[in-house]
Amino acid sequence: MTDKYILSCNDLFLSRDNKLVLQNINFHVLAGEIIVLLGANGSGKSTLLKAIANILPFQKGSVILQDQNIRTIKKNRLCQLISYTSQQNNFEIAYNV
Repeated sequence: MTDKYILSCNDLFLSRDNKLVLQNINFHVLAGEIIVLLGANGSGKSTLLKAIANILPFQKGSVILQDQNIRTIKKNRLCQLISYTSQQNNFEIAYNV
């Protein structure tokens, strides 16, 4: 039996405001595997997660989710496969409890 990657980042590069934030990011995650993304403040952790969720466009490389390039997955389908919740939200929820 061959191990199957559920997520792969290959040679990922991402710039924001003319500054290179992610450079040559490569990793693979097996189905059922638990991983940790650890780094100093400002090191690009949130940026990487946003690129994986196709929230931020990257300039070079690929993100493969379940054998499909995320750039080719329709938004509604991608939302069923992956989600991202930011630490800071720019909206108010007007619910009474």
